[in-house]
Amino acid sequence: MINKKIMIDRVYKQLAIDYNCSPDDFLKEGLIFTEAKQNEGRRPFPWITPRLEMVTMGNGVVINASTDILPLVYQQLEGKTRYEA
Repeated sequence: MINKKIMIDRVYKQLAIDYNCSPDDFLKEGLIFTEAKQNEGRRPFPWITPRLEMVTMGNGVVINASTDILPLVYQQLEGKTRYEA
C-alpha cells in the first residue's frame, strides 16, 4: 500500500514534467513562469499552441505558456498574487 507522502511526491514529479518546472516550485510562494515544452514523460494531452496553463498545488501557481505568448503573460501577471492570477 502506498502512503500519502509517496503519492503526493509522485504527483509533484509528474506535474513538474508536464509543466516544465521543478517539483519544489509548487511549494514556493507566488507565481512561477515556465516555458511550455513537450518533455519526455509528460502526459499525452493534445499539444495546442498558443498554450497557456496555470496549475496550483501547494503554495504557489505555476504558469506555463508557449514561447510566443510567455512575455505577454508575464507582463499581465507579474506582481499579482496567486488569488489574482
